[in-house]
Order: sequence, then structure tokens, then C-alpha cells
Amino acid sequence: MESLLVKNGTVIFNGVSANADVLIENGTISRIGCCLKGNGIKELHADGLYVLPGLIDEHVHLREPGLTHKEDFNSGTSAAAAGGLTAVLDMPNTLPPLDSVERLIEKKEIARGKSHVDYGLYGLISDTSKVTEITRMVKSGCIGFKAYMGPTTGNIPAPSHRMLYTTLKVLSELDAPLVVHAEDDELVKFFTGKSNNSIAHLNSRPYVCETFSVGELVSLSEYTGARVHVAHISSGKTVKVMEWARANGIRLSGEVTPHHMFLDSKIYSRAGNFAKINPPIRGYEDGVALLIAAKNGIMSTVASDHSPHTVEEKLGDPSPSGFPGLETELPLMLDAINVGKLSLADVARLMSENVARLFGIYPRYGSLFPNSRGNLTIVSLNLRTKVNAEKFYSKAKYSPFDGMELAGRVMYTVVSGDIVYDGEVHDDIKGNFIARE
Repeated sequence: MESLLVKNGTVIFNGVSANADVLIENGTISRIGCCLKGNGIKELHADGLYVLPGLIDEHVHLREPGLTHKEDFNSGTSAAAAGGLTAVLDMPNTLPPLDSVERLIEKKEIARGKSHVDYGLYGLISDTSKVTEITRMVKSGCIGFKAYMGPTTGNIPAPSHRMLYTTLKVLSELDAPLVVHAEDDELVKFFTGKSNNSIAHLNSRPYVCETFSVGELVSLSEYTGARVHVAHISSGKTVKVMEWARANGIRLSGEVTPHHMFLDSKIYSRAGNFAKINPPIRGYEDGVALLIAAKNGIMSTVASDHSPHTVEEKLGDPSPSGFPGLETELPLMLDAINVGKLSLADVARLMSENVARLFGIYPRYGSLFPNSRGNLTIVSLNLRTKVNAEKFYSKAKYSPFDGMELAGRVMYTVVSGDIVYDGEVHDDIKGNFIARE
């Protein structure tokens, strides 16, 4: 790690913007102000650019161990750096799944030598989870836990109502969050047909699978007092449930993705199974409702749900659900800023501050306070980005956004004072493990 002085950028700080310099020393932010100087310190001139607290993607599937033909920590975190992400939180549905302290230590060691951005690791909650193991994993630095209430990659069995309740009681005492893929397993299986067609997939997971599952989480969160975070909410109907829960003081929060906000089901006629994902992309009105909810605070975070598969797998029968998102997530958000749908302050809140608060790592992450981690995302709103999936750093060289021209560009990604991306990824930079405090 080295010292870095970022000069003359427009800094997004606590929801406001100001022209300022940012000095990073020994991996942490030491000062923010005007006309800062440093002897022998590397300078990055950010004239005309915007400086945000390092963005965090809370929902990525880097597929290691066990599924590295789809992605691994090297390729996935290179994609993250190119997409302006300074940290990623990796999901546990690998082979084997991360469901014990021993597997947490193993995966942490795998990532240590490969990750080019900072990284946190989720533990898995399934019907065989043990309360004592959950406690051990939290004490060993597990960033949070993930439960799949419906079918997913890895064929993870959905936890029973009893297991969800028991888990939430424990997590409430530990003040650790449970992130949930909320699609009811029994309803999904009821609606599922045998066709591999992407429209059939949409019809197999109607919004009621999500709203029914979220309703259960509302009740359990209220009863146990646990913090529950609903991943990749896809329906405007679910937004109404989340709004009611928020108004009634329930510790339920929500995540939304760019593909659910900015695409609609018409994408299937163009991209077919390359746009197939769980939960499915729904109607135009759903996207509008999700975007408004992110803007007004009903949705707390934005994440990519980066879920890569190989092209051959996506063309197969059955085609798996998921596609890469790390390299398109921020450009899509910048494009939304340029057309007046969001602000840079919204992006800093949804993709940095709120994520850090949820996972108990604020203000070490998610802020530009002195002594916070020296992670910065630096962007231009004037330059444009054309999505070219063939040039992705991810192993998954496809995207439903392929060919789109977007207003806004990632210019620099800074991790602990090191520039890991400046138009190309510098893969000699290594990130640090993020432990929940």
C-alpha cells in the first residue's frame, strides 16, 4: 500500500458535494480539505471528476471453490475493480457451501492471494445449520448469513420455518444480518413447467412467490427483532410490503439490482436465456416502482447479483439462471444520474454507506471520514461507456446490456490508497478480508 493524494475532485461527502482533496496515508484516509500537500506522495488529479467513498457490492457469486469454470476470485474481483467496486461480499452457495468455520477459513485463504479488492464472506443458513456453528462463524469474522427460500444454484435446501425462526433468534442476539433470497420454494415448484424458454421461466416465478415469502420474513423479523435484508427485490407489489414493514418499525430492509430497475420483460425477446435470472425481470411498472423505492429510501441498497455461468451453460437445456453484473452496475447507475433519475449522493448512499451500516463495518467502510479505509471510487459523468461483453474481465462474456451506450464512466478504483483500476486492472494489487466488528 502507498500514500495517495487525490487532487481537485468533487467529493461526495455525507450527501453533499464539494471541491476538495483527499489524502490517503498508510491505507487510510488521513485528511480531506483544500490545497493539501504531501512530500513525495503520488498524486492523482481528479479535475472534473467525482470522488465517492469506495463502493461495495454486497451480492456477488465469485463461484470459488468448486465452480471456478464459471468465475473465481481473480477474474471476479478484476471485474469488480473495473466496475468501480472497492469491495465485494461473496455468497456461500459454492461447492462445498460455506457453512462452517473451517470452510470460512479455507475460503478466506483462497481469496487472500487472489482478490484485487477487499472482500467479505457470507455463511450459509440451511435446514441442517447448527446454532453453535452460526455463533462461531460470527466470531470468526463472517460478514453475514444467506438463506435461500427457493431453488438456487447449488441446490441448497430451503430452511424450514422452524430453522428460520431459530436462526433469527440467534442472529438477533449477535446483531448480525440475515440476507434472504425470498421466493417461496413450494410455490415456485408449483408454478414451474418443464420448458427452458425464458418467458416460461418468468411465468414459473410470479410475483406472489416473492411477496408470500417476504410476508413470512416480516412476521419473523418483527417477532424475533432480527435484522433481515431481502435480496434482489423484483416486484412493485413487494415494495408495498416493504414500505408497510418500514412504517411499522420492523427491521426489514431491501436490496434492488440495476437489471430489475432498468430492464423489463421485453428483454427476453432480444436476449433470451442470457437475461434469465432469479427472480425474473418483470414488467416496466415494476422497474419504475423499484427505482422510486431506491430513490426514496424504501430500498436500502443496490447490488449487482453478479451470478456468472459459461456461455455453453446458458445455451444449454436447462439454462441456469444468472448473468454477470459487476462491470455494468455502476455505469448503469451513472447513466440514471445523467437522465435525472438518481443523484451521486443516492449512489453513495445505496452502494456504500448503507451497505457498510447494514453489515456493521461503518464508518471503517462506506465513509470518507479520517481513519476510514482508503477506498475511493472516482467517476466521470461526461464520458460515455459502451458495454462490450467480449472485453469483460469476468469469465462470463455476455450481458443483457451488451451493446448499450451509457452516459458515465468509471475512471479510477482505489483500494487502500492503491490504484487498482485506471482504465486497466492492476492485478498485483491485493485486497483485505473484511470482518464484521
